[in-house]
Amino acid sequence: MRIADLVDLVLNIAYDWMHTKYLGTDLYQFGSCLALLVNNILGGTPDENLQACWSFLKRYFREHRTPSQYRYLNCISMFMRAPGRFPKLKGKASEVPHFSPALQALWEHHHNPNLTVHRQLNLMLKANCRLEELISEYKTEYVFPPAVASEFEDMTTTMLQLQTQLANHFVEEGIAYFDITSKSHMLQEIALLSHYVNPRLLWAFCGEDLMQKMQQVAQSCTRGNTQGQQTIKMARHYRLGLHLSL
Repeated sequence: MRIADLVDLVLNIAYDWMHTKYLGTDLYQFGSCLALLVNNILGGTPDENLQACWSFLKRYFREHRTPSQYRYLNCISMFMRAPGRFPKLKGKASEVPHFSPALQALWEHHHNPNLTVHRQLNLMLKANCRLEELISEYKTEYVFPPAVASEFEDMTTTMLQLQTQLANHFVEEGIAYFDITSKSHMLQEIALLSHYVNPRLLWAFCGEDLMQKMQQVAQSCTRGNTQGQQTIKMARHYRLGLHLSL
């Protein structure tokens, strides 16, 4: 085992929330919801239906002053992939948590409450929204209060069970919607751990921000230097930057 791998093993106590949920289960869940709306529920062509959905979402963002919005959602390829592959929404991790309430409002606007599948999907999106509410409300806590942790675990379980039921339903129909990946299991693990560690502490946004800054530092050290010299120069500049900052 490499030293770097050993360090990662020692420092990581759980899967991170950002890659597991925002860039994992959410993208499959939201992509399938949009695919179902534009391909199966609304009455126009897929492109026309998507434009109607996007108009609704933009209006929701504006009325609710959504802090981190999708800038555009104007082509089917944003969530539809090759035939036979499960839909998966494209997007940045910062956009995804604020997209769930908008999508839930869109689905509730168009769904048929007399259909079990439609009600299940609505409840799944509501559970997703509740998870984000709890994450936001208790963002300063190192550990959730016991009652909150129990609710967080229940909401995660409810959401994943409903997504599994939807996936099984559409498999029987011969349609690839609502993929269940290994990150679904990882998300359940995070929920179980929420009794001891706030999932807010398990995301990698800070690390991603540092990575972007280090990319800029690295780019400034490449010209005219060998690979070894680049590494030394980058470390020296990073050390100097820390000295000036701290």
